[in-house]
This record gives sequence, C-alpha cells and structure tokens, in this order.
Amino acid sequence: MQYVGTTSKTLRNRFNHHLSSIKHKSGNDTRCIKHFNSPGHSIENIKIIIIETNYCNEKHRMDREQYWIKTLKSQINKQT
Repeated sequence: MQYVGTTSKTLRNRFNHHLSSIKHKSGNDTRCIKHFNSPGHSIENIKIIIIETNYCNEKHRMDREQYWIKTLKSQINKQT
C-alpha cells in the first residue's frame, strides 16, 4: 500500500514528522497513524520513493500530488 505526499519542507523534516505522528499516535496524519499502528504493520515497512520534484509553484505542487494520488490509486490518501 502506498501513500502519496508532497512537502515544501525538506524530505527529512516531513518524514520525521510522519514518524513522530505514528510513534505517538497523534497528529493530523490520521490515515498513516492508523495504518502503521494496525496489526501486521510497522514503520519498519516504510520505503520512500521520490517520484517528482521541481514544481513551478504551490498550486502546481498540490495539483501534481492529486494527480499521483489518482494515478497510483493510493488507498491511504483516499478521502472518506
């Protein structure tokens, strides 16, 4: 299962934020928190792949995030 995310910060900063949220079971990343704290899942299973960089502006970055969420059919990103 994959999660698609974008950030205006460094990848290290964003990833550390996700790890902290998962470990402490708190924060805005509720889908990631639930997924990686469910039975059979662990932060040890996380693998990061950069699929795109160098956006023109914030809107372009957000539009591309939505494109990749739809293209990769990311279940963690799926709106409920």
